Amino acid sequence: MANIVYDGFVFSPPALLHWWTAPRRPGIYVVQVLDGSCGPQPFRPIYVGQSGNLAERGFPHSHHAYDRWVREAGSEWALWISAHDWLWTTDEARRLVERRLIDRYNPCCNRETPLSYFARFVEAQGREQRPSPSLGSLARLFPEPAARPGSLAGLLDLYTRSGK
Repeated sequence: MANIVYDGFVFSPPALLHWWTAPRRPGIYVVQVLDGSCGPQPFRPIYVGQSGNLAERGFPHSHHAYDRWVREAGSEWALWISAHDWLWTTDEARRLVERRLIDRYNPCCNRETPLSYFARFVEAQGREQRPSPSLGSLARLFPEPAARPGSLAGLLDLYTRSGK
């Protein structure tokens, strides 16, 4: 299989994520699924990320979005990954390219939800050895939504008012 290009950046040929061994170097990666409607190669990006060490912390199976990837693909055996190794780069440069690719391709698993934001917040708190967030700090992160019946905010409002 040939290399794959996203917005002018050359990535490694797509490999099944289950068998992929992450390189111990910085880079940008794209998790993708087979999609015949995409071209010139039949892969659709579902997540774009970057890291100073792609092999850190048991990546990819320990990644905070791994379950979302599997849900989107239908199976872990339907997930593919490509990496753009980027030695001698800064975290800031990788983040800029990551943002550029996300803006261009709008991968479904990069879309931030309150729950995924909270999960990242809690994960960061654990890494920094800070105490758990209080309800007050969470309220500042997630201001009271204008609850509409039938909306997600409305359902959350009903759930919190029921005292469960």
